[in-house]
Amino acid sequence: MEENAVYLSREIDRYSQYDKSLILVSASSGGPAVIQAMEEVLSPDRLDKVEAWINIGGILRGSALADSAIHWPKQLLVRLFLLPRDWDFNSIVSMTTERSHERLNRIHLPSDILYLNYVGIPLSGHITKRAKGGYSELRELGPKDGLTLIPDEIIPSSVTIAEIGLDHYFLDYEIELKTVALVQLVINYLEESK
Repeated sequence: MEENAVYLSREIDRYSQYDKSLILVSASSGGPAVIQAMEEVLSPDRLDKVEAWINIGGILRGSALADSAIHWPKQLLVRLFLLPRDWDFNSIVSMTTERSHERLNRIHLPSDILYLNYVGIPLSGHITKRAKGGYSELRELGPKDGLTLIPDEIIPSSVTIAEIGLDHYFLDYEIELKTVALVQLVINYLEESK
C-alpha cells in the first residue's frame, strides 16, 4: 500500500504540472493507496489539480479475508500462493481491517474534491467462480461482494452508484463502457459546477 501511494503521488505531481484538472480512478486495492497518498504523502497544495476521485470497489476498510490470511495455518498457504507470483506478503497485511481502519481514521479528505463510489452488490446467484470462496467466508458478516463488505468500500461524505448483480471483480462485458460513462458523468458534473 505504502509503495503504491508513493508511486501514485509521483504521478499526481507529474500530471499536475500541466494546466489541467485531474480525475483519479482506482479499483479494489487501489482505493487504499489513494487514501494513503492523499493523507500521508501529498500535502494539500499538491492536490490542487485533483477535482474528483472515482473509487471502483475500493477495499477502503480492508477485508476480513486478509485478516484470516495472516494467521497460521492459512498464512503458509497464502505465502506459497504468493511466492511464484513474486508478490509481497506485506501487501496482504496492509489490507487487514485493523490496518485499513487505522488508515481511514487518520484521513481528512479535502472537501473541494468530488468523491464517487461505484460498487457492485451481488445476490448469491450473481457470484462468479472467482468470488465464490470469499463470498462464502464473509457470509455471516453482512452485505459483501466476495472480497470485502460493501459498506467498507464507501468513501465518507461521497456519492455512491451501486450496480446490482456484480461482485467485486466486476466481470461484465460492458465494464469498460461503464467506466467511461462514470468518467463522463464526473466531467459533466464538474463542468456544470463551475
